[in-house]
Amino acid sequence: MEEKETRYKCNGKALLNALEPDRGFYYKRINRDRSVSKKYSFEAIQVFDMTVSGGPDKFYLHANIAKSGATCMLRHSYEISEEDYKKFQLNKRGKYRLDLLTKASGGLIVRRKETASKRIDMRVRSSTYEQLSASAKKCNMSVTEYCRKVCEDGKVVAAFTDSEIELMTNIRQLSSHLSHYAAFLKNGIFQEMSKRDRLEYLATGESLQDYRCEIKQVVTFLHKFVKLQKT
Repeated sequence: MEEKETRYKCNGKALLNALEPDRGFYYKRINRDRSVSKKYSFEAIQVFDMTVSGGPDKFYLHANIAKSGATCMLRHSYEISEEDYKKFQLNKRGKYRLDLLTKASGGLIVRRKETASKRIDMRVRSSTYEQLSASAKKCNMSVTEYCRKVCEDGKVVAAFTDSEIELMTNIRQLSSHLSHYAAFLKNGIFQEMSKRDRLEYLATGESLQDYRCEIKQVVTFLHKFVKLQKT
């Protein structure tokens, strides 16, 4: 009877970004050049699909890898134990899958903290600098940190100010009150009233007047929040 092969898959790059966002994948190689003081050199790579396959006697970890700037990927396959094969399946979102890649490759593929080791000096107009400075201030960053983040991620999410946090807190509290009132109109005593009593309640009910005031407050808070976002 032919053994059925089983496979499980994950994206190495996505998993690393989720678990260790400040680290990257590298090839670790021994420096053969005696003029170089460092024993090892590291080459940045990208690890994409990682899969396991095998059975009944041999098991493998496969990884699609691309060197930095490369336009194609290479598929690497490493033999692993049955225990590693099973653990890979069980640890869907854990570091075990990343550790297994290093283990299976014999230490060739490692994860290292990415540091800002290269320096870029550039001049900009005063107006550009003021714009960058204002954007960085909104994100609670220095101009340098802001520029680096934009280059690496393409965008930066502005941090909320104390005023914005206060407004959102007020909106959340009022929204909670309004949700209770909405539930009352839909499922409470209101549904048991006659049509005439409902109209009278909507026109004169004291609690309804309170909720109308709260709705106005929510609208006011939202208006202020939007206005702060534009400044």
